[in-house]
Amino acid sequence: MDTSVRHAASVRVRHAVFASCIGGLVLLSGCARYQPSPLDLQQHAEEFRHRAEQLSVVAEHMRSSPSPDMPDAHVFDVTDGISMDEAEAIALFYNADLRTERLRAGLTLATKENAGLWDDPELGFDGAEILSPASPFEYGVTLQLTVPVSGRLRVERARADAAHESQLRRIASKEWATRMDLRRAWIRWSAQVERERMLSEAIDYASDVEQVVDRLVQAGEMSRVEARLLKIDIEQLHTDQLQAEIDRTQAKQTLLALLGLSADGNLVFESQIHAEPPPLPEQIDTHLIEHSPEVAALIAEYEVAEESLRLEVQKQYPDITIGSGYSNEDDHRLLLGLSLPVPILNANRAGIAEAAALRDIARADAERALEDICNSLVSARSMYEAATSQRMEYEHRVLTLLDEQSRELAALAELGEVNALMLVETLSRITLARVRALELQQQESELAINIAEILGPRDMPEHLESNTHEPTQSGESR
Repeated sequence: MDTSVRHAASVRVRHAVFASCIGGLVLLSGCARYQPSPLDLQQHAEEFRHRAEQLSVVAEHMRSSPSPDMPDAHVFDVTDGISMDEAEAIALFYNADLRTERLRAGLTLATKENAGLWDDPELGFDGAEILSPASPFEYGVTLQLTVPVSGRLRVERARADAAHESQLRRIASKEWATRMDLRRAWIRWSAQVERERMLSEAIDYASDVEQVVDRLVQAGEMSRVEARLLKIDIEQLHTDQLQAEIDRTQAKQTLLALLGLSADGNLVFESQIHAEPPPLPEQIDTHLIEHSPEVAALIAEYEVAEESLRLEVQKQYPDITIGSGYSNEDDHRLLLGLSLPVPILNANRAGIAEAAALRDIARADAERALEDICNSLVSARSMYEAATSQRMEYEHRVLTLLDEQSRELAALAELGEVNALMLVETLSRITLARVRALELQQQESELAINIAEILGPRDMPEHLESNTHEPTQSGESR
């Protein structure tokens, strides 16, 4: 009889263990599997090197995701030279910092897609072998499940949605800032191209004067000391031209870095120096609240802080843990357990207080940012108007006088009265004045871009869609 009892108990144990193993395998079957993804920098370097040859990919993306402030995909043609508008589209697609920022959205997207899930059930097994003769093997199998009756999971999903929206707003703000950085870099490169051209023209003119001076020296009508001063001025122009070439090369490297393209590519850029600021709205603060990407990102961060506080408050309400199982201790038993925490001692007070403080900080950050942006806009507009007045005054007074001086010297030369030193001195002053006027125009254009950056795009979408692989087109407009 004892043997049969032991055999029956052993069978039940095996069945229980087998059932537990089957249950565990069923639960584990839903687990994710690791898939390796080796880092191949050599392949990336090859793709980066030939990226400039495959800019048609940008046109295809623009065709599939059109944006009102980007050039039409059908007129996007980089074979005839890359314009500033086309460069912005390329930067949105290939800029390395934007790519990293978009991939960060994958983190918040993963949290959003998996937030608010029930906790996994817990399967337990306890066994005891009593050493006394004829004693059965005692065991128990339990299964516990937490039922989220507090509503915490719903708030977790809301917070995850807010966090993902905040990241998308940060991406949109980064995109807008990158486009403005590109415009400023484009203006600087264009100014260096124009500066190099001016110096080249001055050198050509000075070379012609140098030939006249050589003839005057040979004829004894000019001393070699005076001629040497002329040659020094000409060599200075050559030095300035070489510096302008270096500055142009560096400016182009900055452009290529913003575009995310290799410096090995044979690309032609269309220069553009002039930039106009958008008109100021009547209600500046209202416009900035509705259109500034930076303010929009801070508003989204405040929403995250708001949802975080709501989640911490919700955590003080307990969830119910229900457990059920089977035990053969003494006799066969069906187990049922129920646990409910009582929030009277802890009640998540520390988490609630911390979340409330973080919400206050987020509010202060948003309010301070709005104040700073409003002041920055007024300051940028004043600086732009001052720069415009300075450029116009300089062109009207200085360049006008130098042009008049140049015309009078040319008239005297036609009458046979050639003053080579005066010609070169006038040429040097005109060149320096034109370069200075170019710098003033560059400064004015950069200030105009600063105003556009502060004002933000005309159309700000209420909601942004996630895209972690390709640029987000958020309907931005200059």
